[in-house]
Amino acid sequence: MTKHFTMGGTATFDFIELLGGYIVAMTGDFDGGAFARVVGEPRVQGNKTYLDMEHTFIRKDGSTIQTRDQSVLTAVEGEARLLGATTYNVVKTTGAFEGLTGQFRSWGSVDPATGQGVLRFWGSIGEASAKAA
Repeated sequence: MTKHFTMGGTATFDFIELLGGYIVAMTGDFDGGAFARVVGEPRVQGNKTYLDMEHTFIRKDGSTIQTRDQSVLTAVEGEARLLGATTYNVVKTTGAFEGLTGQFRSWGSVDPATGQGVLRFWGSIGEASAKAA
Protein backbone atom coordinates (compact mmCIF):
# COMPACT_ATOMS: atom_id res chain seq x y z
CA MET A 1 0.00 0.00 0.00
CA THR A 2 1.39 3.38 -1.00
CA LYS A 3 1.40 6.15 1.57
CA HIS A 4 -0.17 9.44 0.44
CA PHE A 5 -1.68 12.58 1.92
CA THR A 6 -4.46 14.72 0.45
CA MET A 7 -3.87 18.46 0.50
CA GLY A 8 -7.28 20.11 0.41
CA GLY A 9 -8.71 23.17 2.11
CA THR A 10 -8.59 26.94 2.33
CA ALA A 11 -6.02 29.41 3.56
CA THR A 12 -5.86 33.07 4.50
CA PHE A 13 -2.58 34.96 4.43
CA ASP A 14 -1.03 38.29 5.33
CA PHE A 15 2.29 39.82 4.29
CA ILE A 16 4.46 40.66 7.33
CA GLU A 17 7.06 43.22 6.29
CA LEU A 18 9.28 42.58 9.33
CA LEU A 19 9.58 38.90 8.29
CA GLY A 20 9.78 39.58 4.56
CA GLY A 21 7.11 37.00 3.82
CA TYR A 22 3.60 35.74 4.30
CA ILE A 23 2.07 34.09 7.36
CA VAL A 24 -0.62 31.60 6.34
CA ALA A 25 -3.45 30.05 8.40
CA MET A 26 -4.84 26.86 6.84
CA THR A 27 -7.96 24.75 7.32
CA GLY A 28 -8.98 21.42 5.86
CA ASP A 29 -6.88 18.28 5.50
CA PHE A 30 -3.60 19.97 6.47
CA ASP A 31 -4.65 21.63 9.76
CA GLY A 32 -1.72 23.92 10.39
CA GLY A 33 -0.04 26.94 8.89
CA ALA A 34 2.77 28.07 6.62
CA PHE A 35 5.39 30.70 5.98
CA ALA A 36 5.95 31.81 2.37
CA ARG A 37 8.46 34.08 0.73
CA VAL A 38 9.37 35.22 -2.75
CA VAL A 39 12.85 34.19 -3.89
CA GLY A 40 14.44 35.92 -6.84
CA GLU A 41 13.08 38.77 -8.90
CA PRO A 42 9.47 38.90 -10.14
CA ARG A 43 9.08 38.68 -13.92
CA VAL A 44 6.30 40.79 -15.51
CA GLN A 45 4.78 39.92 -18.88
CA GLY A 46 1.66 41.86 -19.85
CA ASN A 47 -0.91 41.56 -17.05
CA LYS A 48 0.90 38.63 -15.38
CA THR A 49 3.64 38.59 -12.75
CA TYR A 50 5.63 35.36 -12.35
CA LEU A 51 7.14 34.61 -8.94
CA ASP A 52 9.47 31.93 -7.63
CA MET A 53 8.53 31.14 -4.03
CA GLU A 54 9.38 28.90 -1.09
CA HIS A 55 6.86 27.62 1.45
CA THR A 56 7.32 25.85 4.75
CA PHE A 57 4.09 24.16 5.85
CA ILE A 58 3.89 23.18 9.54
CA ARG A 59 1.11 20.93 10.79
CA LYS A 60 -0.11 21.02 14.42
CA ASP A 61 1.85 17.80 15.20
CA GLY A 62 5.11 19.45 14.02
CA SER A 63 5.35 17.58 10.69
CA THR A 64 6.58 19.78 7.83
CA ILE A 65 6.49 20.07 4.05
CA GLN A 66 8.95 22.39 2.29
CA THR A 67 8.30 23.43 -1.29
CA ARG A 68 9.81 25.42 -4.17
CA ASP A 69 7.04 26.99 -6.16
CA GLN A 70 5.94 28.84 -9.25
CA SER A 71 3.22 31.46 -8.77
CA VAL A 72 1.43 33.56 -11.34
CA LEU A 73 -0.43 36.74 -10.35
CA THR A 74 -2.86 38.06 -12.94
CA ALA A 75 -4.11 41.65 -12.89
CA VAL A 76 -7.78 41.97 -13.80
CA GLU A 77 -8.81 45.21 -15.48
CA GLY A 78 -10.93 47.35 -13.16
CA GLU A 79 -10.12 45.27 -10.05
CA ALA A 80 -7.71 46.15 -7.22
CA ARG A 81 -7.14 42.48 -6.34
CA LEU A 82 -4.92 40.06 -8.24
CA LEU A 83 -5.82 36.49 -9.12
CA GLY A 84 -3.13 34.06 -8.06
CA ALA A 85 -2.28 30.48 -8.96
CA THR A 86 0.57 28.45 -7.46
CA THR A 87 2.07 25.03 -8.10
CA TYR A 88 3.89 23.69 -5.01
CA ASN A 89 6.77 21.26 -5.66
CA VAL A 90 7.70 19.24 -2.56
CA VAL A 91 11.45 19.28 -1.85
CA LYS A 92 11.66 18.11 1.80
CA THR A 93 9.34 16.50 4.33
CA THR A 94 9.52 15.55 8.02
CA GLY A 95 7.43 13.71 10.60
CA ALA A 96 4.21 12.18 9.28
CA PHE A 97 5.09 13.42 5.77
CA GLU A 98 8.60 11.83 5.71
CA GLY A 99 9.30 10.32 2.28
CA LEU A 100 6.35 11.95 0.50
CA THR A 101 6.95 13.77 -2.79
CA GLY A 102 4.95 15.38 -5.56
CA GLN A 103 3.09 18.61 -6.05
CA PHE A 104 -0.19 20.30 -5.24
CA ARG A 105 -1.85 23.54 -6.37
CA SER A 106 -3.78 26.59 -5.20
CA TRP A 107 -5.69 29.52 -6.62
CA GLY A 108 -7.17 32.59 -4.99
CA SER A 109 -6.83 36.35 -4.74
CA VAL A 110 -4.55 38.86 -3.08
CA ASP A 111 -4.85 42.57 -2.37
CA PRO A 112 -1.45 44.00 -3.41
CA ALA A 113 -2.03 47.12 -1.26
CA THR A 114 -2.34 45.13 1.98
CA GLY A 115 -0.68 41.78 1.20
CA GLN A 116 -3.79 39.98 2.44
CA GLY A 117 -5.53 37.21 0.55
CA VAL A 118 -7.42 33.97 0.51
CA LEU A 119 -6.91 30.79 -1.51
CA ARG A 120 -8.08 27.23 -2.09
CA PHE A 121 -5.48 24.46 -2.22
CA TRP A 122 -5.84 20.88 -3.47
CA GLY A 123 -3.89 17.82 -4.58
CA SER A 124 -2.15 14.80 -3.15
CA ILE A 125 1.45 14.00 -2.27
CA GLY A 126 2.75 10.45 -1.86
CA GLU A 127 5.63 8.03 -1.75
CA ALA A 128 7.86 7.91 -4.76
CA SER A 129 7.31 4.83 -6.93
CA ALA A 130 9.78 2.06 -6.22
CA LYS A 131 12.20 1.55 -9.13
CA ALA A 132 12.33 -1.89 -10.69
CA ALA A 133 15.44 -3.84 -9.74
